[in-house]
Amino acid sequence: MSDLQVQAELKLKDSLSRPAGTALDSLGKSAAKTGTAVDAIGKGEAMKGMAKDAKSAAKSMDAIGKEAKDAARSMDAIASESREVGGNLQRAEQRASALRRTLRGVGQTARDTVSHMQRLGRGMDGVWKTGAGLAASGYAAKKAIDAPVSRERQYLDDANIAEVDVKKLRELDASAVKYGGGTLEGARATRGALFQAGLDFAATDKVLPGIQRTATATASEGADLANMVAAGLKAKQFKAEDVEIVLGMAANAGSVGAFETKDMAKHMPGIFTNAPDMLGVRGAAYHFSNLQVLRDAAGSSDEAAMLYANLQAFRSGDVAEKRLKKKVNLTAIYQRTAASGGDMNMALVDAIQKGVVEKDKLYKKLHAQWEKADGKEKEALKMQLSSRQIQLFSKVIPDRQARQAAVALANGGERRAEVLAAVEGNPLESVDKFFERVQTSTQSKFDSLGNAWEAAMDGFFAKVKGGVDWGLKSATEFMETNPTASVALAGTTAVGGSIAAGAAGMTAWDFLRKGRG
Repeated sequence: MSDLQVQAELKLKDSLSRPAGTALDSLGKSAAKTGTAVDAIGKGEAMKGMAKDAKSAAKSMDAIGKEAKDAARSMDAIASESREVGGNLQRAEQRASALRRTLRGVGQTARDTVSHMQRLGRGMDGVWKTGAGLAASGYAAKKAIDAPVSRERQYLDDANIAEVDVKKLRELDASAVKYGGGTLEGARATRGALFQAGLDFAATDKVLPGIQRTATATASEGADLANMVAAGLKAKQFKAEDVEIVLGMAANAGSVGAFETKDMAKHMPGIFTNAPDMLGVRGAAYHFSNLQVLRDAAGSSDEAAMLYANLQAFRSGDVAEKRLKKKVNLTAIYQRTAASGGDMNMALVDAIQKGVVEKDKLYKKLHAQWEKADGKEKEALKMQLSSRQIQLFSKVIPDRQARQAAVALANGGERRAEVLAAVEGNPLESVDKFFERVQTSTQSKFDSLGNAWEAAMDGFFAKVKGGVDWGLKSATEFMETNPTASVALAGTTAVGGSIAAGAAGMTAWDFLRKGRG
């Protein structure tokens, strides 16, 4: 029995039971009243009570007759509904049978087409089986190996750039994530940035693991750190063996101020390139410290980097030397600073502060008053000192942003010393500490799992690559040499998809109608 028939019978029973139950209930109540009247007669009550009860019983019997008629009408309506449901079920069954016959016809037509395809001329024997197999499985297979195929192309391109084989590149990426954590995808991007910056395979092999480790430890972009390292190496700011120390300094600087490691990575390439007189690991430490001081005086890291770049550009010109000629010998100061490996930017700042500002009569007078004052008077004198300092710096540095950087560095001596000590304090140990802490995160476990999955998929692709390449080559050659058959094959594949859809539809109908597929 179908689900629709069961539902119809349940509806019928329910519709029958309601009016009949109501009629029987009323009949029972009236009978009870009649019984009460009979009991009263049996007990010898007054004749007038008997007459009254008999009259009431007659009324009840009339009401019962009326309700019985209503119940009969309801039953007639239910019978009519049942006949209508039966008719609908019969028509649905007829439509289902027609649909089944139609789909069977489509299937037979498709099978006839396949048979015709199999008989196509010379060289066509087995074409349907091979072509249909490719059509049915090609899309799914492609989706499964899309990522390995894409990585293969990337590795081949990188191998052309580095002039090494793909195996060496894969081994380099694997060693980078083994030492530095993160993802293989990130390691490839970092390595690619090093290649694009002009580093050869040997140099990349030396610096990539350390960059990967620092990127993981500081949540920085590996490609940005790679650009910073490449710029430093090309500018001879430091050597390849110093890279991890310099990266550790950047990590230390980022941990003690708002100018974070990722900001260092973004802005240091230009700074290294434009400071040929501040080479060495110590010179990098000066840059990191100065940027952190300027970040305290600027609204953002980008602004701080811009101020510093303008100061360096001004220092490289001859304006300062001309304007300081009567005050200090700037050339001699630069020579002594460079020979001792000092900070050339601070050499200029100190020359202006000590040779111009602190020798100014008004400034000296205000400073003396400031040292003796207290409270609001001291605060007011401090602002006057700052105003006079800016006026005197502007006589030497006309560029507003370069001047703002110089004044901030002149007033940030204590902060700069504090940051410099932190920057140079155990940079390698700092990165290790940050790295180990990050490795306890769930994300690092996801990264490791992703790397393992990628390696497995690449290994699988390596095993099936030969068969896939042969199949694609064979299919391409067949379609190129048999264009007519290829068109027919494509049409047959489309019909096959329609048959599959029709079969799925009939299965769903059987499930709904019969309770099984």
